[in-house]
Amino acid sequence: MTNRKMRLFIVGVSCVGKTAIGLKLSELLEYHFFDLDDEIERFFSEPIERLQERFFNMDRYRKAGAKVLVDILDRELSNKAVIALPPSGLMDHYWNVVKRYECLTVVLKDRPENILNRIDFFDKDSRKIQLKLDKKKKNYYLKEIRKDIQYFGRSYKKADIILDISGLNVNQGALATKKAIEEFGWEHSSPKNFVTKQASDFLGEKGFEMVYQKERNVLFSDLEEKTAIAILNGLSIAKASKEFGMTKIECRKILDSFCLKSAHFLYEKLQKYPLERPAIGKLREHSPSFIEGYQTLKNVEIDSPIWALPDVPMMTLNAMWNRKVFLIGDILKFNQRELLLFKQFGKLGLKKLIASLNRYGFSLKG
Repeated sequence: MTNRKMRLFIVGVSCVGKTAIGLKLSELLEYHFFDLDDEIERFFSEPIERLQERFFNMDRYRKAGAKVLVDILDRELSNKAVIALPPSGLMDHYWNVVKRYECLTVVLKDRPENILNRIDFFDKDSRKIQLKLDKKKKNYYLKEIRKDIQYFGRSYKKADIILDISGLNVNQGALATKKAIEEFGWEHSSPKNFVTKQASDFLGEKGFEMVYQKERNVLFSDLEEKTAIAILNGLSIAKASKEFGMTKIECRKILDSFCLKSAHFLYEKLQKYPLERPAIGKLREHSPSFIEGYQTLKNVEIDSPIWALPDVPMMTLNAMWNRKVFLIGDILKFNQRELLLFKQFGKLGLKKLIASLNRYGFSLKG
């Protein structure tokens, strides 16, 4: 049994494998295991869904759940424990508790399709039920999973370790997590995030392939952000030109680029005719949507949508979308020859796609 005392928090979206991998990891380390959802039900003697209804909103529920987390962490057993947190484990009330304790936080990531294959359904009394998913329902749940990945993913940047477990079973995932923790270091003076290309890298003959997280890839430059948001909030093109030291044409190009990247479908919908710029007044009417999209996409990551890649022709993006390539991570599964087989992809589009991916540290397969 390891003599190190440490609280290990396992976080990730629903059905990513936190409980199964966390429990197996606790066995490997000979640690205690806690699942916060189970502990909350035990503490209140009531199923999760009914508790959430009783607290009226998720903020109140999480606030109550955070008190249960404090109760766990104040126990002597928690000094050597693996604790599975809900998807919001690094947000608001939970995060305020976690950051007060000596711990390591590990985020487990997987592809939406893999998560869908593991999805479980429960009734209001936390009893498992069987549901058959037709194609329409599968597409619905895939969309919801992607939304969760995008929404909770912003808080996961706080984690010490972010581990992609795609293609691994429970035993492999637990072993990879253990090795990642050992490589990261049990004792660290200051948090230093790292990302693995794949958790399976830890299991191969080559040993560890660790990639420390570099400075975040910036999709929107400071100048682009300030200029576009100022215009969306009412500053005229003429005044923006003087304030930011550029021509009116450059200001308009920046505005269109900003809106196209931050909310592609909305921008396209506002175009009266293909290739025609929407009127500035129309863009201003929807400024909250564009700004919200910018806040979501300003850091390009492997789970960002393909629309986050700048300078890639629309025809090329649509060609990928029609082949169900929705995320940057989906693109990386293909090589150049395979992509060129996509209808209306184009050689120029491939060239610009490669340049855009390289700009953010990504590269195509093979």
